[in-house]
Amino acid sequence: MDKFLITIFSIFCGAVGFLFTNFWFQPILRYRQIKSQIISDIVFYANAINPENLNDEMKQRVIDRMVSNRKHSADLTACFYNLPSFYRFYLRKRGEKPDFASREFMGLSNTTEYESANRRIDKIQELLKIIPKVD
Repeated sequence: MDKFLITIFSIFCGAVGFLFTNFWFQPILRYRQIKSQIISDIVFYANAINPENLNDEMKQRVIDRMVSNRKHSADLTACFYNLPSFYRFYLRKRGEKPDFASREFMGLSNTTEYESANRRIDKIQELLKIIPKVD
């Protein structure tokens, strides 16, 4: 009888662990991964704003930046709504607003003026609580 109870308890613990992992921890880790990629891409594409008077490599980088920003917008929105409600509450208390940041990313993908792009990047950094670089 004891082996039966131990087996049932083990199956129950495994199922609970599976549910926690798939529905709580994986979305949180995915959000943090997307946020890290956003930080990396903001730095990498910092000079790829205005496509006029640029060589072919920089023009391609501008196109890559636009595609990257649209992808980040979609990923951030999808990831935010998959987060557990307690973590979304934690993000709100912390001041992070990924859903609003995804809108700024979509706007940034269509921006070709340097000043406007900088304002959007600053807003994204503010909404995601990314520490801005020190000049």
